[in-house]
Amino acid sequence: MRLKLLSVCFVLLIFSGCKQCPNCFSPPEPFHLKLLNDKGENLLSNGRFTADSITIYYMDNGNTQFLTLVFSDFMNNGMTISSTDLPWLSASSKDKHYYLQPGKTMIDTLYIDVSMRHTECCTYYTYDKVSFRDKTIPFVTNFATYELTIP
Repeated sequence: MRLKLLSVCFVLLIFSGCKQCPNCFSPPEPFHLKLLNDKGENLLSNGRFTADSITIYYMDNGNTQFLTLVFSDFMNNGMTISSTDLPWLSASSKDKHYYLQPGKTMIDTLYIDVSMRHTECCTYYTYDKVSFRDKTIPFVTNFATYELTIP
C-alpha cells in the first residue's frame, strides 16, 4: 500500500511540475501608414491627396489585386491609411512587394515583410521590414504608425 501511495505521489509530482500553456494566437497588427511631406505635414489632412485618389495593390498571377483601405484619424494622430489585409497577405506570400499609388500618375513600391513566429506556447506576427524606395520607413511606436515622407 505504501509503495502504491509513493508511486501515485511521484506521478503527481512529475505532472505538476510540467508547464502547460494555453494555446494562444495573436493576429498581426493592422498596417497603419501616414503620408507626410518634407515639412512633416500630413498629405491627407492638407488636401494634397484624398482618400479616393490613393490605392495600394499587389500582383497575383499577373492580376492586379486592390487592398481594402480605411482612412481615419487613427489615435488622433492625423489622417492615416490602414489595412488589416496587408499583414496577412505579406505573412502568407513570398512576394512582399505592394504598390502605393497616391495619385493618378505616381506609383511606388512598398516592401512589407511580415513573418509568423512561434514560441513554445504562442503564434504571433512581426513586421520584419517596411521600406519605400529601398529606404526603411520610420515606425512611430506611440501611434503604431509608419510615417512615409513623399517629396
